[in-house]
Amino acid sequence: MVRRTDLLRLGPTGIALFPKAEGDQAGRGTALSHLAFLAATKADFQSAQAELQSKGISFDFQDHGVSHSIYFVDPDGFPLEITTYDL
Repeated sequence: MVRRTDLLRLGPTGIALFPKAEGDQAGRGTALSHLAFLAATKADFQSAQAELQSKGISFDFQDHGVSHSIYFVDPDGFPLEITTYDL
């Protein structure tokens, strides 16, 4: 079975998103609400947004006053966040 994998880059860091195999129970019942990653610079934050857009991955932008964040979900629907304090 071939599984689709998305690789996202944020500066020198890469995040690979792997969908669960059919019937895989791993991760069920997790206590995490979401996983957040810090973009050290505004340029990295903007680059992450551009990469998500290029892959057709929708996200929501939020201005928290002291930081900016984008929220999206991985292939299994788990919530992810990329945030920056470099405004």
